[in-house]
Amino acid sequence: MAVDARSASRSARGSVRAVPRVESSDRIVALIRELRQLVIESPAAWTDLDLTMAQLRALSIVRLQEPMTVGALSSAIGMSLPSGSALSDRLVRSGLLVRRDDPVDRRRVLLELSDRGRTLLERRERRSVAALRGSVRAMRPHERAALGTALAALIRIRRASTIR
Repeated sequence: MAVDARSASRSARGSVRAVPRVESSDRIVALIRELRQLVIESPAAWTDLDLTMAQLRALSIVRLQEPMTVGALSSAIGMSLPSGSALSDRLVRSGLLVRRDDPVDRRRVLLELSDRGRTLLERRERRSVAALRGSVRAMRPHERAALGTALAALIRIRRASTIR
């Protein structure tokens, strides 16, 4: 439990007891960024991947929203349509994405993960989960409980804010 001089208080008997320090939202965001960076830099996450971050992100987005158009992918990544098109072309050539005609509108082309792309993401996910599970197991029980409570609250609030 993090405690500093300002967060100690006196009990009824006069003894000093620890009061948990309340972290600022900026500190929490900074910690989440640091955790993301540690995950990205983890050798286990990248050992057999010959992909850029943009390519991996594109595959992950397609996995969540497939089938999707090149325009929708470009928008989701924050790229121009020509850049998103070039990115998807590279992923198609590498066998990680497949293109197919939209059965409703033949002018549109849809992107989906190939079997190879799906396998790659599933393998990366398994490794990532194993590493995260190991980190969580290394925590003290009260730290795991606090993390579980905090993550559940954060998820609840994020879900409520995306519904509006």
